[in-house]
Amino acid sequence: MKLHFYRGNFDDFESGYEQRRKEMNKKFEIYDKQVKAAKRSGSRAQQEKVKDRAKFAAAKEAAKNKGKGKVDEDDPLPEAPQKWRDYTVEFHFPEPTELTPPLLQLIEVSFSYPGRNDFRLSNVDVGIDMGTRVAIVGPNGAGKSTLLNLLAGDIVPTEGEVRKSQKLRIGRYSQHFVDLLTMDETPVQYLLRLHPDQEGLSKQEAVRAKLDALDEFTGGVVLVSHDSRLISRVCEDEEKSEIWVVENGTVEAFPGSFEEYKEELIKEIRAEVDD
Repeated sequence: MKLHFYRGNFDDFESGYEQRRKEMNKKFEIYDKQVKAAKRSGSRAQQEKVKDRAKFAAAKEAAKNKGKGKVDEDDPLPEAPQKWRDYTVEFHFPEPTELTPPLLQLIEVSFSYPGRNDFRLSNVDVGIDMGTRVAIVGPNGAGKSTLLNLLAGDIVPTEGEVRKSQKLRIGRYSQHFVDLLTMDETPVQYLLRLHPDQEGLSKQEAVRAKLDALDEFTGGVVLVSHDSRLISRVCEDEEKSEIWVVENGTVEAFPGSFEEYKEELIKEIRAEVDD
């Protein structure tokens, strides 16, 4: 619940953050060994001596940091070195019902917006099954969001056919959803308002269990993101993963992994720079 400043760029932050973590854990390990040794000795005076020494060191460091403007005057002095606690959050999706393939197909689909001659998707032929991990990539304005809207059923193809399982349920999160959210609600309150019919002893816990875990989800996942680390994580399993490239008015599956796709892009960029 505090704001920490790190000088430099993101690489500097990562190294500084890791250094801070190591230093904090090292101090805790030394203190922990001293406390355990004092307890084994059976001497109460020795135990108090270890604690007093830790308090003195903490007060000395706090005074030093205060002089540098690194601590809040209202902060209580730490009693003893603490073990570093990484911030972690666990999300779990409910297990989806096993459905027979195909879950969702676009068959020879074409789409264009009325009154716009500068954009058209043509001959789109893609499909998604249980466990499929799809990353949609391509230049800005190529039609990645349009493809998502076609898959979700928000827009209807100009030509072609969309087939989907009758039991298919689509959950979606968009970068623009922030415009629709009520900022004074927590995620749990938001979901409870939309889905008040949750079962179980605790409606809040039932809702918490539904907040996002893409890695463990056994249903299909379609992802559009500029975050290469997120794509690499979601599409880690090469056997289940696909890369769909939206470019030049159509959609094609890349014959390789996301890492190979990135290497291909780098080669293209280098070739353009050399020319």
